[in-house]
Amino acid sequence: MSKDSKNPTEAIGRYVGIDLGDKRSRVRMTDEQGKVLLEEWVATTPEAFFKRFSDRGRMCIALEVGTHSRWTSEVLGRCGHDVKVADARQLELIAKSNAKSDKRDARTLAQMVRAAPNLLSPIQHRAEAAQMDLTLLHMRDNLVETRTRLISSVRGVVKATGGRLPECASMTFPHEVGAAIPEGLRPAAVPLLEVIDKLNEEIYRYDCTVEHWARTRYPESAD
Repeated sequence: MSKDSKNPTEAIGRYVGIDLGDKRSRVRMTDEQGKVLLEEWVATTPEAFFKRFSDRGRMCIALEVGTHSRWTSEVLGRCGHDVKVADARQLELIAKSNAKSDKRDARTLAQMVRAAPNLLSPIQHRAEAAQMDLTLLHMRDNLVETRTRLISSVRGVVKATGGRLPECASMTFPHEVGAAIPEGLRPAAVPLLEVIDKLNEEIYRYDCTVEHWARTRYPESAD
């Protein structure tokens, strides 16, 4: 084991900054005086974080909000630590740094959680159920954006030949424009119409789910 990866024997009064990466994360630990006790890499997985931070005594840990911050903060919280998720948009020392690096970000987080935790502008993640509902809305939006691009593509290729497709709603587009597509473009355009038709079916399913949730889970949305 390298010198900088030795575990401290006592974790009380320890302050930790974690720069979360997609595959591995940089960890820096200091004591109450700011002395560096540990610097190391940890794999960015729930198993690795639980193994590294469980049964270590209570620590005060800071990390930036991001893709992995939700599950990371939950794992660290279950390990008994005080976790602060920093809003990077407010944390100018990191977000606007001209010399950004994993080591420097972990160091800054460790320093701030020790000396000035309020400057981290800590945020609270949404409840898991609400986050899952929001994810469904995001996935629906992705399908709608894809459908819009495909409709624009079909209209564009027809317009490039001097033709023009009739105006119609996105949900009815595949059925209303089919006959107006020039014969020479049909091998290229018809498969897109079939994809758009399938997207319409999936978007409709999403819409039904959202409407049901609005009535049963979020009645305030009717206001």
